[in-house]
Amino acid sequence: MKYPFTSAGVQDWLNHVYAQPDHDIRTEAEFAYLYFEDWVVQRFSLDDSQRAYLNRLDYATIRFTADGVYFALTHRLPIVLEKPEKPAVRAAKLAAMIKEFESRNSEAKNASFTGRFVVRITY
Repeated sequence: MKYPFTSAGVQDWLNHVYAQPDHDIRTEAEFAYLYFEDWVVQRFSLDDSQRAYLNRLDYATIRFTADGVYFALTHRLPIVLEKPEKPAVRAAKLAAMIKEFESRNSEAKNASFTGRFVVRITY
């Protein structure tokens, strides 16, 4: 099933993923990390201009985003898409990708993480 590439669609996808066993979440995270562009296209409904934009992203942006998605998924943290409704004329711009992750070590030296990964798109 493909989800709409909207804030609500990303949240619906995330709810579905986090309802799965840890092994399935790890598989999803690895797919997103290793094959980011394919992962986006297979998980979300994109129009032709969104696919073209995805294909034009530079390597560093793709790696940064893939890493944020991977980390958030493996630690069951929120992934947030901040994106207004698409206007009819203007082109999209990836405004920011924000990794808001924080580590907390317990006395047993087991790290736990809080935070979220935010992708902000403007038109």
